[in-house]
Amino acid sequence: MTALAGIFLRDGRPVDRERLTAVADSLRPFGAGAPTVWRGGPAGLVKTVSVVATPQDEFDSQPIELNGGRVLLFDGFLNHREDLVSALGLTQGEAQRIADGALFARAVARWGDAAAERAEGWFTAVLWDPHTRVLQAVCSPIMAPPLHFSVDSRRVIVATVPRGIFAWGDVPRRLDDAYFASSLILDYGDARATFYQGVSSLSPGEMLTVGPHKDEVRRYYDLAERARPVRLSKDADYVEAVGDLLRGAVRSVLRAPETPAVMMSGGFDSTSVAVTALEILEGCPGAAPLISFTAVPEPGWDGRVPAGKTGDEGDAVRALTRMHPRLDARFVEAAGRSGADSRIPMFELAEFPSRNPGNGHWTNECVRQAAAAGRRVVLRGNGGDQMLSRSGYGRLSEAFRTLRWGALWRMTAGLPRGRLGRLSPLLRYAVLPNLPEGMHRVLRKVAFGDRGWRGYSAVHPDYARSARVDERAREQGFDPFFKRHPAGRAALRMLSGPLLRNGRAAKRAQEVLHGVAIRDPLFERRLMEWGCGLPYDQFLREGRSHMLVRRLMKDRLPAEILDGPKGVQAADWHLRTTRRLPEIRMTLERWRDDPAVAGRLDLDRLLSALDTWPERTPLSARDHPDWLLLHFLPRALNAGRFIKWVEGGSNWAAM
Repeated sequence: MTALAGIFLRDGRPVDRERLTAVADSLRPFGAGAPTVWRGGPAGLVKTVSVVATPQDEFDSQPIELNGGRVLLFDGFLNHREDLVSALGLTQGEAQRIADGALFARAVARWGDAAAERAEGWFTAVLWDPHTRVLQAVCSPIMAPPLHFSVDSRRVIVATVPRGIFAWGDVPRRLDDAYFASSLILDYGDARATFYQGVSSLSPGEMLTVGPHKDEVRRYYDLAERARPVRLSKDADYVEAVGDLLRGAVRSVLRAPETPAVMMSGGFDSTSVAVTALEILEGCPGAAPLISFTAVPEPGWDGRVPAGKTGDEGDAVRALTRMHPRLDARFVEAAGRSGADSRIPMFELAEFPSRNPGNGHWTNECVRQAAAAGRRVVLRGNGGDQMLSRSGYGRLSEAFRTLRWGALWRMTAGLPRGRLGRLSPLLRYAVLPNLPEGMHRVLRKVAFGDRGWRGYSAVHPDYARSARVDERAREQGFDPFFKRHPAGRAALRMLSGPLLRNGRAAKRAQEVLHGVAIRDPLFERRLMEWGCGLPYDQFLREGRSHMLVRRLMKDRLPAEILDGPKGVQAADWHLRTTRRLPEIRMTLERWRDDPAVAGRLDLDRLLSALDTWPERTPLSARDHPDWLLLHFLPRALNAGRFIKWVEGGSNWAAM
């Protein structure tokens, strides 16, 4: 809900008041009042005033002065405060009147740079030391709010959002075509690059240090290095241990002025968060009911989804309420809205074209309704795929490499089957990940009809070639088929890199748009570190996947969730997009006259696809040869609007 910025002039000149005020003004949308501005010689700090999202926020006052004249800004939320309070020698009573920023400042005073590793949570901080003339910025491990920076020989600027850097006046807003082109094929592998020239991003677990003669970005935390093998004596011990960790993670994020709400699907993760929260709240007298918000299809949807899937997760959630009647489940149709809708200008706040705008209409409506219900904190379970509900498919790849054919065949027994029956999961999860890249690509095309990014991306072919998207993808290890399940350290590197960075800007934009804090206990550090060390047989066994969460939630989640079909989000996309086709066509035709858009997006292909728009939801190339492009049409529209916005085009939202 907040934003911060810091400026340091390396030659020692005093920071200009007017330019610092311009930075503060650029951050006004991210606070509930006038920004706080601090100047001290060659340094300046800005922080917006946050909406109260914890009981301690009312005591927050920043910047925070430390010993030696140091000044600190803090943005975020601390998990497991009681442990940090104890380590600092404070009583819980004393801590009740200390905001998270002040508590982190005490950790910095005690442990210096190590404070970022000792503290747990979702936070960024900026520290200015006037004696050493060093500005530091840090992002918390695993996940952190967005933090951008620009460094040259004259100065360093750090800011939550790029606009804070542009407002200083010496960095123009210009698109970085290499990164933007790669993003159009969903390759975000360059962890520090952004959509803008001259602007970088600090990743979770990194610290930036800039002095008169020093520039350094250091990774102080690496999940791949921190995770250790977990081997317990009894199988039941794994379930007991993960249950304790999950309760601790959920209990920590429940710290709010009132009972949070939950954005809930019909899958394992968010329902596990909700059930655990219900169990904890049962012991809290006076707690308000737990409200959940679940997206359901709009009436009139044709009901088409891939075999073995469901497009309406409402039935699973209703089964959950029958098992847990204390849950106040509410269902969100977001009728009349769609992923192609330009009325949700998320990138104006995120300054980042969303990876998946096709879900924007319902996620925004869920959060909006939570705010309307008076809940200032919304929980979700997006991090489950990385640990709690991992499928275990990497075990198939491992068994194939070690020639354990019998075990491999047994492990595929209960897995979802495709056109080739039981051979489908065997090929997809065991054989293909072990093939050389060229052979992998050919076999995917023959066996599954995949064309990689050429099937789903609207990037103009000439633009893709000039920006070297294929070469960059190979250099960064990007898989445009999204079907590999890396094992071991490769998987952990993926978790600690761009995968976790991409959602930060969108999350912050949603928080600002609706005045709530969004928290995900499944990204909690203790849970992630422990879970990443588990053996694969905890997730895939006896021909069934996702077995850790199935065992943990036995008798706590209904069969409709534990054994039911996997949900398809925004399954009614065809219905919602169809009614906007005339407006979409007008927009694409108008963009043909704009070289900035026409040179980057394949408008001819998009318009040709609209000419053959199917009457029902396409599920494969048999329904429409460009079905994936149609499915991800909102992504192409979002990219075009983003180009128009960055390039300063007028009326970017016109449809």
